[in-house]
Amino acid sequence: MPTRRKDDCEVTYPDDQKTRDMIFDMVIEYYFEYKAFRGESIMQMDNPQIYAPVVLSEIADKIGFKVKYDWDKEEGQ
Repeated sequence: MPTRRKDDCEVTYPDDQKTRDMIFDMVIEYYFEYKAFRGESIMQMDNPQIYAPVVLSEIADKIGFKVKYDWDKEEGQ
């Protein structure tokens, strides 16, 4: 499982084909569900904008990120 760091946050996540396929399938389903296959249509129609955070939330929950913040280390000292 790779780990990435940005600013004060370190995130570990699965990087296997099963996870990649799951994300791709969820994103493709979003495009079909809202009939929005271009950036312009996503930005111009209400439902694709309203429901994009729902899809991102579902993806994040299914991925199961492991997150560590620098301030967590400071509190534990």
